[in-house]
Amino acid sequence: MSLTTIQSQQLTSIRDHCLLGLPSEQVIQQVAPRVRTALGANFVNYSWLDDAGQICNHYLIDPSFAPTARLYFDRFYNRAERTAVPTHRHTLTLGAVVTNSVSFESTLLHSELFADLLRPARLRHTMRTVVRDSLRIHGTMTVGRDFDAPPFAGADEQFMTQVAHWLAHAVVTAGPVVTEPSQVGDGEEGLIIADSHGRLAHLCPVARRLAFLISNPRIAPGADWQEDGVTPLAQRLVALLQRDAGSPPLLELANGWGRFSLRAFHLLPAMAGGTGMVGIAIRRRQPELLRLLEGVAGLPLSQRERQVAPLWASGARREEIAARLGVSSHTVVTYVRSLYAKSGARDAATLRALLLRRAAEGVARM
Repeated sequence: MSLTTIQSQQLTSIRDHCLLGLPSEQVIQQVAPRVRTALGANFVNYSWLDDAGQICNHYLIDPSFAPTARLYFDRFYNRAERTAVPTHRHTLTLGAVVTNSVSFESTLLHSELFADLLRPARLRHTMRTVVRDSLRIHGTMTVGRDFDAPPFAGADEQFMTQVAHWLAHAVVTAGPVVTEPSQVGDGEEGLIIADSHGRLAHLCPVARRLAFLISNPRIAPGADWQEDGVTPLAQRLVALLQRDAGSPPLLELANGWGRFSLRAFHLLPAMAGGTGMVGIAIRRRQPELLRLLEGVAGLPLSQRERQVAPLWASGARREEIAARLGVSSHTVVTYVRSLYAKSGARDAATLRALLLRRAAEGVARM
């Protein structure tokens, strides 16, 4: 069964992101929304596994599913779920890359897992994909659809099988755990509004997700993590603002999910006996490689040239690029020459400037 047009488009983007060599925590944040779009899913998560096959970290595309994750870890992970579906541990031993809930639907629908976990979270159909290479299993990605959506079909399974291949490549060739030092501008940004006591009055979805990532560098069974990552941050910023009436306080924070900045400022001063309002701008710095990849869009390049362009512009050596793409260093040189001819760039520095400028112009047009 062939992929749909949107699945093919998203798979191309996923592949290009997986070839950048970014830390896997950064890659998953780019892959997850593309998987959600390609499958029409309302739920996507990814679990990193340790050498024993146990979950050691977990990414949620939507923090509103944090209580669902907590309940799964506490009650069902490798325990009660066995009465309805293959356990997480058992899934890893199966030969198939993808496990579709259609295969065990009759059992699932009459289980505690469905009644207490999936139904309240509005997850009617699920599919779990194992990410592995020839040496070990690296993780699993689980996707879910709502009650009014169709079950996952053959094309969806084929799509996730190919996603698993590229994710395995990304994990094996990933950079260091801490975000790379080369950053440009601001990526995502959101706004939190709180009163002068730190009580939340408004929270946009982006701010909620970024605050959740800041507050939870590690989410795993038995780990100490917070379902509400926003309130403690808001209270901290409001307290800093009240202590220093001068320049707006700025927090710079970093973990495996990225580099973040939070700045608090007065919206409404506190009146006599009343409560003031404080705005908190929360932003995540964007790895330069992602911005360079954005700048490639629209250039008349071949598939391989699109993959080489951001890496070469970032200063990667041809041997590094060759290893990442699975080609010879001489082939990389051929692609670079073609890049220069098609883009008008003279060297890596001018190619970098061109891609960053195109990316900025693209953002400005959005």
